[in-house]
Amino acid sequence: MTSHLCVIGNSHVAALKDGWPPVDEAAAHVRAEFFGCLKDGMKSFGEVEGKLGPRDAEAAEFFKGIATTGDFVEPEKYDAFVLTGMKFFPNNLIRNYANFATPSTRNHQSARNFVSDATMVEALWDELKNGMMLHTARTLRAHSDAPIFLVWQPFLSEVLTQIEWREALYRPILEAGDGAFIQRIMAGLDRRLEDEGFQVLRQPQETICEGVMTEKRFSEGSKQFRKGGGSEHRALDVFHMNADFGRLCWKTWFSKGALRAAFPALPSEGARQVAA
Repeated sequence: MTSHLCVIGNSHVAALKDGWPPVDEAAAHVRAEFFGCLKDGMKSFGEVEGKLGPRDAEAAEFFKGIATTGDFVEPEKYDAFVLTGMKFFPNNLIRNYANFATPSTRNHQSARNFVSDATMVEALWDELKNGMMLHTARTLRAHSDAPIFLVWQPFLSEVLTQIEWREALYRPILEAGDGAFIQRIMAGLDRRLEDEGFQVLRQPQETICEGVMTEKRFSEGSKQFRKGGGSEHRALDVFHMNADFGRLCWKTWFSKGALRAAFPALPSEGARQVAA
């Protein structure tokens, strides 16, 4: 029995596509198909002649060109959806960290403002609630009852410390050791998303360094999201991860049950023999 998984996003789909299939028996009967657009192309995602894809002509052309199927998404075909990237990232939370302390942070002596943790959750929600990720997820939900998993965009690679302005932005978080705080605020949003009927996936903890960056070994050699496979990103690309990262994501999500539960279990060897 074959189950069908639909993976949709922007350029971050490349790592998951290059890392498929996972080395896990639970995924052996799962066929994954990959779709997406570059940059903001998914903003126009909607129904087009009974299928789902970008309404913008340029984005639609790329979407079909990159799609495993060569076409738009037929939502009724899939047993589960995984959505990745699409600026689903705590950008303003990180950018504004130095200016805002909460009861949970360690920057009380330097921050100019003091607010509650709940305020930071609300601020993050305001940033993301009308973005591409939630637009795509809600569009899919209107056309399918299958589980929809939202994947937080990975933390930037630790090579960011080699870029002066990015290093300055992250320095207060790293010096205070407040990476865990960033993750707690994200978890606050996870619960809200679950209340809306979505499930949330995170990058594996072993890929994270200092709580708020991704280890550089998972960004080295990352590939562009292009038809037929893209060339490597520049050495100091901080956003995109490689096939090793994607492979570990799949292994983690299947082995620890988040995705495993979305698909019927493989029949046992005995059951296969009886069926034969």
